[in-house]
Amino acid sequence: MEFFSPDTRNKFKIALGWMNKWACSRTYGLGTKLPWDEQYLIESLSDSTIYNAYYSVAYLLQGGVIDGSKTGPSGIKPEQLTHAVWDYIFLNGQYPADCGIAEDVLAKLRKEFKFWYPVDLRCSGKDLITNHLTFFMYCHTAVFPQEHWPKGIRANGFMLLNGAKMSKSEGNFMTLVESVEKYSSDGTRFALADAGDSLDDANFLAATADGAILRLYAQIKWIEEILAAKDLRENEEFADRAFDAEMNKLIRQTEVHYERTNFREALQSGFYAMQSARDTYKLLAAERGLNRKSILKFIENQVIIMAPITPHFSEHVWKLLGKTGSVRTAAWPKVPEETPEEIVIIQQKDYLFTIAHTFRIRKDAHMKPKKSKDNKAAAVPAPTKAILYVASAYPEWKQKVLTFVKPMFEAGAFDSLADEKEEKAKEKENSKKIMDFAASDAEIKKHTKKLMPFVAQTKDSYKLQGKSVLDLKLSFDEKEYLSNNVGFLKRSLEIPDVQVADADEDMLAKERCSPGQPLIIFE
Repeated sequence: MEFFSPDTRNKFKIALGWMNKWACSRTYGLGTKLPWDEQYLIESLSDSTIYNAYYSVAYLLQGGVIDGSKTGPSGIKPEQLTHAVWDYIFLNGQYPADCGIAEDVLAKLRKEFKFWYPVDLRCSGKDLITNHLTFFMYCHTAVFPQEHWPKGIRANGFMLLNGAKMSKSEGNFMTLVESVEKYSSDGTRFALADAGDSLDDANFLAATADGAILRLYAQIKWIEEILAAKDLRENEEFADRAFDAEMNKLIRQTEVHYERTNFREALQSGFYAMQSARDTYKLLAAERGLNRKSILKFIENQVIIMAPITPHFSEHVWKLLGKTGSVRTAAWPKVPEETPEEIVIIQQKDYLFTIAHTFRIRKDAHMKPKKSKDNKAAAVPAPTKAILYVASAYPEWKQKVLTFVKPMFEAGAFDSLADEKEEKAKEKENSKKIMDFAASDAEIKKHTKKLMPFVAQTKDSYKLQGKSVLDLKLSFDEKEYLSNNVGFLKRSLEIPDVQVADADEDMLAKERCSPGQPLIIFE
């Protein structure tokens, strides 16, 4: 079965371990009398957890009249529902010719049951894992053939309100109606999705609901401005391709999160990360303007993937886009499978923003007032020129070190540990392995003082950029790429003159920079 969480599966295993101690009958309360000794009642949970099957045919038997006072559309009377009739509907039994019900009528009930069964997903609270839901599994496996056993159970925690348990007596309480009246339906749904999906208690935050209203309102106003804009670009450039690749990646991620019923993760990728991708695109395309096709694709795709969480917002924007019908019936965006080209273009975009951020930090450090001999801080003027030195390859000794440590990184040797003592012991073990390797190589021994700082720098870069930092060469021409994006770097650094140079032309630069880690010199 699919439990959507290892914690849920483990709790079921524990419950199944002691369930044989649960009494199968009792002497009080509501329930079905034990046929051979009517002073006992069958334990209610073992008698009540396959009602999902009845849901599939209830409308034909009752027609919406819950108390059974009227006969449903099928015309079947309660007293006609014998064991043989139910066996025909639920267990592929033989048609009971003496039941007084036409075979085509019973066949319709059987068809309805088979259409809806097995149960794809049962949602319930974590407190029912050790009782109701365990019986739900037991009773289904006892009564039905395997093809009708439940496929999945999704358990969730309780609901906190602003980090505290809801309590009427303490005033920390809110009904669903009150939340909708205060925060709107979409604001409430947004905060509920953000509250959490695991067995841990979900936390409904008023600040999140308030923020959702502002974010959605701001998004609508921005969309109205875009739709009214007359200066959107038509030709495609790198910024558009990078934005398109990022959108495709996030759409794929959001689809997986929805399928796993992880609504918080779906909100993170489908809204927050999509907004971030849009903002990044605006910065990257600032010099030449936004592409009409790309920005309209963003708007349309986002309202579709956000429709399960914010249906009213999505419906409103759907109409602004001039779409017919409802966004609820729109197909999920079709995006191609991830390609090597898409991976590279996202790496290029991430690389550009990472180094721009690093360069801004170095610019601030460069402009930090310097103290003179008389201990007075002298202001440093803002640089008017910057030279970016780019290395086409690592020095030989660094290539050897990266080749050696790459399997260690992949095996998790450099992953952080919660225990401080274990962390230090692991660092000591890693250092010994690297130093022993270095001692056996004459080329690396020449750079012993630089060895561990280089490994430490690689470890920090690995955390930020992932395994690509271990590659001996980049997947793209770094110098050409930076040269093509000098305009972006000028705006980002607020420096009018930015030049890109080959590190091989400067001995100091050659030693201080590596592929993917250019050196910047301010003048």
